[in-house]
Amino acid sequence: SKKHRRRTMTHSSETVATAHAIHEEFHESEHALRKENQRKQQRQRRSTQLRVMARLKIRKTNALTKVPLFKSCSAEAIESILELTTYKKVPNGTCLCKQGDLAKDFYIIVSGRCSVRVHVEGDWNSDRNRRAQRGEDAEEAEENQEEKEESVNGVVARKVGTLKDLDFFGESALLGAHND
Repeated sequence: SKKHRRRTMTHSSETVATAHAIHEEFHESEHALRKENQRKQQRQRRSTQLRVMARLKIRKTNALTKVPLFKSCSAEAIESILELTTYKKVPNGTCLCKQGDLAKDFYIIVSGRCSVRVHVEGDWNSDRNRRAQRGEDAEEAEENQEEKEESVNGVVARKVGTLKDLDFFGESALLGAHND
């Protein structure tokens, strides 16, 4: 019985090595988890800072009062509306909405630019041909053309404008037009 107890109380070097490996793996996982949580917290703090800065910019410039729908709203109402806004950083080249889509969101561009394109049926080369007839450099005309038009199945998406800081669009979404 004493011999049996000694054998169970003493650990083999293999058992000790396994226990140390498990312990080390636990500490590595714990460290990785802390690091991941710190990264998420930093990202969340940055997102909160950007949202607060965006709201402050909109407040200081009275951007919402430039929207016809909000012209007659009180400062308190504007503040309530601002508190309900969501800040969203959009990667370059992202399409926010397409012509013909139902308006679901109202946007204010806090910083950056947004191209506005309309779809028209027609010859993709028509604008390029007009430029060439006016004597513009063919390469320059082609580069400008690539920025202004995209053709898909004979439908041309022609750039008609650019929205910039504090411009807005999609206000019909606030009127519930998407329910009709």
